[in-house]
Amino acid sequence: METIQSLRSLLLLLSISIGFYACKEDCSGYACFTPPSPIEIALLDENGTENLILNETINPSSIKIRDLISNTAISFETLENGHLLITDVGWESRNWNLSFTNQETELFQLSLDAQEITRDCCTFTSYDNIVLGSITYENMPEVFSVNLNF
Repeated sequence: METIQSLRSLLLLLSISIGFYACKEDCSGYACFTPPSPIEIALLDENGTENLILNETINPSSIKIRDLISNTAISFETLENGHLLITDVGWESRNWNLSFTNQETELFQLSLDAQEITRDCCTFTSYDNIVLGSITYENMPEVFSVNLNF
């Protein structure tokens, strides 16, 4: 009788152990990665009505973007709608502080914290503490609209 009781206890312990093991998330053989969201910026006149690249007030080739923390140049492309598209930011979990200049004159700064997060076997980048000039954003907007006095 004591042997049967010991055997039942052992089976119960084994069942509980298997149950806990089965509840663990197994991500082997499952690859899910979402690259960091690109940053899109529209440079607008002070009224917010005209795109300064499309109306040729600013030549995109005279724009420079520099990460002030790593002291490196950040590449970007100019879209057909005159917006700047930055895809180099967010690949590292760290603070980014970007300075935007036009013909060596600083236009504005954008800072944000990028954090790589893994959830449900998928890895993605989350942006926090987003500050553009004097404006703080709770969430990353689809497009940052920057009004400039030119």
